[in-house]
Amino acid sequence: MNFLNPLPPITIGEEDYDRLRPLAEALEGVQPELGGMLLDELERASLKPQAQLDRQVAAMHRPLLFGYGDQRQAQSGMLVYPVEADIALGRISIATPVGAALIGLAEGDSIAWRGSDGEERRLTLHKVL
Repeated sequence: MNFLNPLPPITIGEEDYDRLRPLAEALEGVQPELGGMLLDELERASLKPQAQLDRQVAAMHRPLLFGYGDQRQAQSGMLVYPVEADIALGRISIATPVGAALIGLAEGDSIAWRGSDGEERRLTLHKVL
């Protein structure tokens, strides 16, 4: 899995970054493609103090509305750490392609990647609630 250009700019809170970096490095040891995907996002992100992170940016534990592909229908969810994940409750693990794609996006931004099956996937962040 790898992200496709052009990549939108992303911003991540420093506290989120400090917790996500070791997680991504550990993930790289067991799931190299996914760990690499998350590490790539962390490396290209602009960092801000958590308290100064814009409310329109996807961050850990913020409720989100997002859509797949060109669909206008939004799904709700929240980025969480793997131990908190529960898809039935809309808790999306950051240690998934969807979680890695959403982190740091601003409202209205889209990001695309090629899945392990070769198919292109695209997500758009509609709103941070």
